[in-house]
Amino acid sequence: SRVRVPEEADGAGVWLSATRREGPAVRGSRKRPSFTLELTGGEENETLGSRPPALVQTSESVSAPFFLDWDADSDLDLFVQTTHHLHVFLQEGGRFKVVPELTRALPFEIDAGRRLDTSYSSHVVDLDRDKRADCVIFAGDKRSEDIRTQALFFAQAAMKSQPLPFGKDGTPTNLLVFAGFISGPRFVDLDADGYPELVLRAVRPDLIDQLRSVSTQSIEADLLVYRNRKGVLARQPEISLRRSIPIERFQLTAEFLGDLTGDGLSELVMRDEPEKLRVLFVRAQGAGDKQTWSVFEKPLWETAVHEDAAVELVPARAGLPRPALLVTEPNQVLFVRFK
Repeated sequence: SRVRVPEEADGAGVWLSATRREGPAVRGSRKRPSFTLELTGGEENETLGSRPPALVQTSESVSAPFFLDWDADSDLDLFVQTTHHLHVFLQEGGRFKVVPELTRALPFEIDAGRRLDTSYSSHVVDLDRDKRADCVIFAGDKRSEDIRTQALFFAQAAMKSQPLPFGKDGTPTNLLVFAGFISGPRFVDLDADGYPELVLRAVRPDLIDQLRSVSTQSIEADLLVYRNRKGVLARQPEISLRRSIPIERFQLTAEFLGDLTGDGLSELVMRDEPEKLRVLFVRAQGAGDKQTWSVFEKPLWETAVHEDAAVELVPARAGLPRPALLVTEPNQVLFVRFK
């Protein structure tokens, strides 16, 4: 299938260049639907007409597609988000319609400031198992004097007679607020009940002060898990783990691998030190609404890895009854299976 995403005007479609007194030249352009930005050092040679080499160059093009069932017909539909709108292309007979079936204005514009928002991301996910896509948007709260991030939930089932998916005035059906910045939000079913939990990493509001400190060799980051109770996420995290992460050449790995112990809860793969990889046991205590989850610090399994190793999760499938790990090091590749 080939679909056509409606074009949108963008008022930022100009080239910009700093003067010599202002330092490095900054150039940018916006042409539907692409965006480019270039930062150069030094001065231009007007006689030869040459430009200094680029120090930083980035490019953004067409929106990434998302696939999920929108209308509970068991077919995957196509979602495309642009600067101002969310477009939904329905699938019929194994093909997508050329033009979107539904086009709705976003609750707020994705302008240049929002593109620089480190916490911003948007998602489609079935939160309540009604086989209809719900929308979730994470964004920094510009109206707050403190550094904080909001998660806006737009559930189809809660909209009732309002226009889908954002309602009449863009008011979310549920709202969560996090102190500081967040990264990597994802929705994963951790207890095999069919309802996806929210898993994300958060950094304290004083991140900038931490980075400015000459003595700082690490920053503190939190892994937060919000439990999904029949389509509604808890107001407080079910799991909260704080780790001190080296700031140079390293990124925290904290991913839920899947159930390895047979208790129905997913275990946690943790790499909070460059040369150490561990699997931590996640245990449930109690039953029903009073059930609580906790993470044991003593690992079920651990191994030493190269500081430059890349770790990839391998989900369970035919011939692989339990999830596995693929560790790629400079001189070897490790495939770790769990019995």
